[in-house]
Amino acid sequence: MRTLLKIAKRISNKVLGTTSDLLFWRFRHFIDRRWPENYVSKQSLAHPHRSLLVEKISKYNPQNALEIGCASGPNLILLSRKLPQAKFSGIDLSGSAIQTGKKYLELQKIKNVELRVGNVLNLKNIPDKSFDVVFTDAVLIYVGKNKIKGVLRELARIAKYAVILVEWNSVKDWEYLGHWAYNYETLFKEIAPAAKVTLTKFTEDVWPGEWSKHGGIVEVKF
Repeated sequence: MRTLLKIAKRISNKVLGTTSDLLFWRFRHFIDRRWPENYVSKQSLAHPHRSLLVEKISKYNPQNALEIGCASGPNLILLSRKLPQAKFSGIDLSGSAIQTGKKYLELQKIKNVELRVGNVLNLKNIPDKSFDVVFTDAVLIYVGKNKIKGVLRELARIAKYAVILVEWNSVKDWEYLGHWAYNYETLFKEIAPAAKVTLTKFTEDVWPGEWSKHGGIVEVKF
């Protein structure tokens, strides 16, 4: 099933670009009904990259933070435990994932996380500098080269102190390697010239396979 999904997704990406990925994630629960629950499983919550992401965000001691493309909220759940005094918000295309996340939050009596349906390509209703930290986790790998600058400008507009990205990186301006990989340092030099951009690459023990080759945490400090 996963192989068929990958083949179908690659074909549709070539035809529809970013629109294909948005449709895939919005309606994925019709194909794989368990994926929203899998995101809040013990195995998912314990994935090594999440602790690194939480550590990066926590050092800012944010009063609030926003995750774009939060799925069922695993990163926000971990942050809520690490920083119980802070407020966390997440948006995702999938209504099914959001509902699953809300049920988990209610069951675990987590009060400082809010989830709602939203689109990475439509953030205009979020006020300027309204979140101390804005972050993504495996979201921009689905945003095509014709959309990426607009999305990054919006993230920089919304964030007060930092944008943190768990994404694929490239020494080229962009590459399509089954997912989109970008040179985020170059992109942010254009978008926010005064920002400090650092990259922490993943190792095999953190995220094996393609993510150890291309993936890492991009930290953009304003």
